[in-house]
Amino acid sequence: MCWVGVLASRDDIYDRLLARLTGRSDRRQQSPKEERGMHLVGKPLSINYRSNSNYKRSIGTPLDFSIDEILSLHNTARHEVSPPADPPIPDLIWDNELANKAEEWAKGCIWGHNPNRMTSLGNSNVGENIALNSGVSPGFKTWADEITDWTYDNYHDGCKTGETCGHYTQIIWAETTKIGCAYVKCDDYVDLPDVYNQYNLKYLVCNYYPP
Repeated sequence: MCWVGVLASRDDIYDRLLARLTGRSDRRQQSPKEERGMHLVGKPLSINYRSNSNYKRSIGTPLDFSIDEILSLHNTARHEVSPPADPPIPDLIWDNELANKAEEWAKGCIWGHNPNRMTSLGNSNVGENIALNSGVSPGFKTWADEITDWTYDNYHDGCKTGETCGHYTQIIWAETTKIGCAYVKCDDYVDLPDVYNQYNLKYLVCNYYPP
């Protein structure tokens, strides 16, 4: 029996699906000064979606996670920028208002960016990274892995041609000083292909200020 082959194939599909489930807003994709929105764009006609107009969405359940882990993941990436930044990139600190805004959006179980990310911290939307994955660390990794598509030499031109690195640049952006995140379990997601719902993915949303 070919159980190993079946499982390997399923895992490969799972990995490729997860590779698409990241998004960022108000941070650099092709250029440090250019907004590009989400990775997951367009809706293939062959895939069924649950949309706001015809589906009663679920309310997500906030899950416990370690604030220290979130901060450590981000600050380690900031410390490891190569060549080292001068002056050094400051550590991010946790902000409850940003976290509450992230949780408010994630609990709605809508795959996409929150169009209203205004806070008392400033006069514009805060930055946002989103991911669906099996855990906080794997979700963060999908953002941080974009380091391969960004180099210091290419910094002022943004990401490598045809690539996306906006999630990574949001993580390491020196002007950003505060972060707040939410980690939520949803039974179903709006505006997400039904094929993803079988994997019991969790919603990781992080907000950043300044963006």
